[in-house]
Amino acid sequence: MKKHLNESVGDSLFINDFAFGKKFTVIKKDLHLDGYGGKGRVHPDLIPFPNRQDEILMVYTPENPYKYENMCLVHSLKTDLINWSDDLWDNPVIYRNKNISWKNKHLADFCLLYVPELNPKWWTWYQPSGSSSGCQIALGLSNNGIDWRDDIKGNPIMRSRDDGNKWEYDFLRAPSVLWNRHTRKFEMFYDNLKSDWSEPIRLCRAESSNGKKWAKRSIIYDPKDYGERQSAFHPIVRYFDGYYWCWFPRYNDGLWFMYSKTGLSEEWSLPHRVLDLGMVGAKKIYRAGALIDENYKLHMMISAIHDNGIFQIHYLASELSAEGANKLKAQNYTVNDYDFGGSVIGLQST
Repeated sequence: MKKHLNESVGDSLFINDFAFGKKFTVIKKDLHLDGYGGKGRVHPDLIPFPNRQDEILMVYTPENPYKYENMCLVHSLKTDLINWSDDLWDNPVIYRNKNISWKNKHLADFCLLYVPELNPKWWTWYQPSGSSSGCQIALGLSNNGIDWRDDIKGNPIMRSRDDGNKWEYDFLRAPSVLWNRHTRKFEMFYDNLKSDWSEPIRLCRAESSNGKKWAKRSIIYDPKDYGERQSAFHPIVRYFDGYYWCWFPRYNDGLWFMYSKTGLSEEWSLPHRVLDLGMVGAKKIYRAGALIDENYKLHMMISAIHDNGIFQIHYLASELSAEGANKLKAQNYTVNDYDFGGSVIGLQST
């Protein structure tokens, strides 16, 4: 069994609080998003909507019976997040193509990133599957957040073992990507599984200077190291109050949480469950999208499959406990090391 990870949390008010990111309130079950011909909605991610300061942008993928899981975008007011509109887009904006061998089966697991100092500013990474490759990771780009393209040279840009890592399993999936302004690098967290599903799915990390070539890959959590057989998959990672916050589902065992000061392998806390299936009436949880707003409220969208076999997206929220909120006010506590809901590390220099 692997050595117990260091769980010292330093002086982070939010990590130390028993409620923030660990206790959730259900705001709305089943957001009733457009399925575009599919019955289910799955795999959400969300960020603040640049140039629309009062709004949030969300990506998700329709599913079942059209299992292509194409990329669809919607927006909502920050004060709402229950009613969403697709009026700015001709959805889907990235989609399966039967004539392109690396994405002629299905797409899934889109994440969103906006970095104003980069060109282009809009990025998405996702998991295509095709006849020429299994589940790998591809890149999509946009100049305006409305029109997207994934005809990127080298797509899928990240393939299993292409960095010489013989330890990697066959499939790479579910990217969650941050931009680090201090190092000027992208940091990706993703899951890794064998094609025959003979081992538990594990969580990994990689970094890149251009978003295309990924190196320094490592395992951050492997259930086998702790004598467990229950998979850990589909991570969503945000950076806030000096820590990496990672939530991930374990199929029929709810949503789990772990944290790290550095995000590197061997430097994560042991995970613990923060949400059980009963809260959303689900059979299994598949992926969450998270955003921390300027008032330090955590908004989370969770996709789950129910007894009827249909995927739904639910809206939950988490805040400081009453004790934590009093400390926040009394200490005049501020957090200034995150941007765009926790998807960017550091503030933009002026």
